[in-house]
Amino acid sequence: MTGTECHNSVHTMGNEAKEKTVTVRQLRSDWTQIKRRVACGEHLVLTDNGKPIMQLVPLERPTLSKSDLAKHWEQRLERAKEIMGGRSSGASTVLEERATSK
Repeated sequence: MTGTECHNSVHTMGNEAKEKTVTVRQLRSDWTQIKRRVACGEHLVLTDNGKPIMQLVPLERPTLSKSDLAKHWEQRLERAKEIMGGRSSGASTVLEERATSK
């Protein structure tokens, strides 16, 4: 299974009419699967001793237009060509990307 596949493999309490819940115990034992579910867009309520204590929801990410997406990948391709041509190091690319993502 890859990290991009989305499916429900953790059992939740309740039925489809109610919000899906996950217990603290489930969160501890099935963290990877629960994290994947939330990353795929599922909203969960975390319960402790049967009481809801928090919501687990995915972060909203801005969507790029097709032209912005094309520009992004064009820039990535040019950067990869620079690295492969010996004009830059991979480390500098990582540092630049970290600096621009803040």
